[in-house]
Amino acid sequence: MRRVAVGWAALVAALFLVLVSLPGWPGIIVAAAATIGLAGDSRFGWLGAGLLVLVALPYGGAADVTNPISVGAIPIRPPDVIVLLALAGSLQRLSVPPRRPAGYLVALVAFLAVGIVGVGIGVLVGNDVRDILRDGRWWASYVAGVLAILGAARRPQIERALVVGATLYALLLVAAVVLPAIPGGLKALDIRYFAGTLRMQMSNSAFLVPATALVAWATLRSPSPWRMAWLGLLFAAQVMSLTRTSILVTVGVVALAAIVWAWSGYVGRPRTAIKRGAIVAATMGLAFVAAVGLVFVGLPGPASSQPLPPATNPLARITFTDSKTGVDAIAGSAVSGGRFATYVNALKIIEGSPIVGAGMGRLVDVGFAYSEPRAHSLYKQPGVDDAYLTVAVKAGAIGLVPFLAILLLPMLRAVRQRQIRGWFVPAWLGLLVLTLTQSFAVSSYGPFVVSLLGSLPFLGPPLRRRIFDRRDSAAA
Repeated sequence: MRRVAVGWAALVAALFLVLVSLPGWPGIIVAAAATIGLAGDSRFGWLGAGLLVLVALPYGGAADVTNPISVGAIPIRPPDVIVLLALAGSLQRLSVPPRRPAGYLVALVAFLAVGIVGVGIGVLVGNDVRDILRDGRWWASYVAGVLAILGAARRPQIERALVVGATLYALLLVAAVVLPAIPGGLKALDIRYFAGTLRMQMSNSAFLVPATALVAWATLRSPSPWRMAWLGLLFAAQVMSLTRTSILVTVGVVALAAIVWAWSGYVGRPRTAIKRGAIVAATMGLAFVAAVGLVFVGLPGPASSQPLPPATNPLARITFTDSKTGVDAIAGSAVSGGRFATYVNALKIIEGSPIVGAGMGRLVDVGFAYSEPRAHSLYKQPGVDDAYLTVAVKAGAIGLVPFLAILLLPMLRAVRQRQIRGWFVPAWLGLLVLTLTQSFAVSSYGPFVVSLLGSLPFLGPPLRRRIFDRRDSAAA
């Protein structure tokens, strides 16, 4: 189909622009074209297309260092257009659920309703309009899960979009590390953002966890060279983020998936389980070595006259032996103004309004938000690297209760579903762990992805075919 071909071509163009140029109208236009084009493929649909393109194109962190496009004081980025198009296009697929609405759907609707209250509180207490709109955007993105359950998506569409988008994102990171640091390109922005260190960590990196779990599950069930290479690519992309929690969580998720596979009747002999587990472990070990080596090779900074501080040794950071980021530095962050200090600052805000929160747009004092690339308002950020504290800051207990339901109900539902529990339960547990140390579920565009992944156990009847088959089970 011509529309789908144009969509793929536009996505390739969008990925290329990320590597070589600053964000701008060309990137927004081709990202929109990619979403519209891929939505014409029944294997993705509108929500699947939005998910694929959003996960493939980096956002957050270094990817948002500069943004020349804005309407008034509100910045406009490619993900804004991607999410808007996906949500708008999915409206034509809505239908009345044939059964009683799932608890997950009720939790989502309650969370969205609390968000409206939070906007009103933010306006009443005088929070900045820009900050209110920024918080309202990510909060409202949870509507994607509602639309999915109301008929706008099928399970294979979301699964396929996740792994394809994560694979393209991983390929992009490898290309960025290998290529020279082109001024304005992703690598140059990344080195600037991390003050000389090459850390390919954007908000998308969190979604490498479920994608890796899904591919690892397929590799355990039926090993092949291309699946091993696929698994290695996804894990290597996670290692290149140099984010220790994410790396450890990914390893734990794959290990748990292997245990579930070995004890769930999928394998007849212990020797087979040991052999395939060893294959997965060896693949990830080689990927780890290759990723660290690539980061070392790609370490030279951008062509700039601006002096940069000495870069952090990648291996020293991962192994907690770097003096600036080691165990001692983490433990003392409450005093030094690091992560734990931000948690304390958030708790002080929650203490002032524990029931309804401080409203949308409330900022938290963050000592490491010391430069323009890191914060719009210096020494302040919209939240902290903990999803639960961030929600409580905005909406207090009335927001935290439905948010906890949104995160817990998918896992409880998936445990009873043989079709997806082998990979989904370990992957969702991994994401729950990351919500304690990262903000992807309560900032930027991550909630769009989180709500769609959470809807998977509630979508459609059980499907026999898997995403690795050539044909979509729906079409069959």
